[in-house]
Amino acid sequence: MGVLALPMAMMAAPAFPAIPVRKTKGGKTLGAEASALAYLRAGKFEEAIAVLEAATMQELTRAAPSLRLFDLLATLYARKGRLNDLGSLASRVEAAARGCRATAMLDRAGKWRNEHSKWRRDRASLQAIVRWRNTQRDDIVITA
Repeated sequence: MGVLALPMAMMAAPAFPAIPVRKTKGGKTLGAEASALAYLRAGKFEEAIAVLEAATMQELTRAAPSLRLFDLLATLYARKGRLNDLGSLASRVEAAARGCRATAMLDRAGKWRNEHSKWRRDRASLQAIVRWRNTQRDDIVITA
């Protein structure tokens, strides 16, 4: 089992309470999502983005990457107005699209790129309420 590589800035990150994670094949994926959500709850968007960037780079090497991590990262990029990063993420996802998730990956990347898509309009608008439902069923509202 590999270890999720985190940026050096994460080494000094404050400790958060243990978050129960289901034991599944995607345990690392759920752990990365839980960590990012803990940072979001604490209002630490950049730290959440850093966790998700590291996790999504690792996900791209998997046969069936977790689309949840990419969706959450794309949402944060859109909310923070980091459209260049959103375009870069779309390019990485398009390049890695393969296997059983290829169609879904390409579909998502297209929504992220299209500045007129409902997804992009809703995520980029600071007035829109964006809820993220996680596996623990304690929804989080993503604000700017």
